Amino acid sequence: MLIGGSPCQGFSGAGEGFNFSDPRSALFFQYVRLLDELRRKNKNLLFLLENVVMKKEWQDIISGFLGVQPIKINSASVSAQNRERLYWTNIASVTQPADTGVVLRSILQTQYDGKYLHSVKAREYMDRQVKGGRTHWDFAHHSDADALKSRCITAAFAKGVPYNTLIDGEIFRRFTPLECERLQTLPEGYTAGIPDTAAYKAIGNGWNVDTLMNIFKNI
Repeated sequence: MLIGGSPCQGFSGAGEGFNFSDPRSALFFQYVRLLDELRRKNKNLLFLLENVVMKKEWQDIISGFLGVQPIKINSASVSAQNRERLYWTNIASVTQPADTGVVLRSILQTQYDGKYLHSVKAREYMDRQVKGGRTHWDFAHHSDADALKSRCITAAFAKGVPYNTLIDGEIFRRFTPLECERLQTLPEGYTAGIPDTAAYKAIGNGWNVDTLMNIFKNI
């Protein structure tokens, strides 16, 4: 089996929209090269490619090279995170995961290091950004602990404020790496031992484990 996913920056709506002109997203063609080479050795090779939801014209280019249409799956079915992604695969009978009913509140830590709290200075800075017209800094656009699901976590969480703001009553804080692991249904402590910044990047760039399990169970 060949699994992978070229960096999404060229395709993501949060990026500049350079698509295949972005050298990171253009690594997709290396995936195609590897797939072709491996198929010469094994005609029954299975494959899986994952990427963000993107413009149909870019999606169709990927589908043309791989010979299959993608399956859109929102990992909210199996986790406390809204995470829509496209999965191209020749694994047969892949269906949408059954809803496990997990909600954001159930995965949050009740005790955590004070370093995850947003400082007064950070909150004042965000308020100034909002007043200046940068609406994506508004706390209202970020995860509320009383919401059923978190917003999608990304590698940008490593940048801290405001990308991973969690609002819990009067408490404004970052998600902890452990909470991010839970949102991605990773084993708890999977990123323990590396700095928080590296952990946020690794988790945000990764795949939702239970979503993959739902796909791989069909093998």
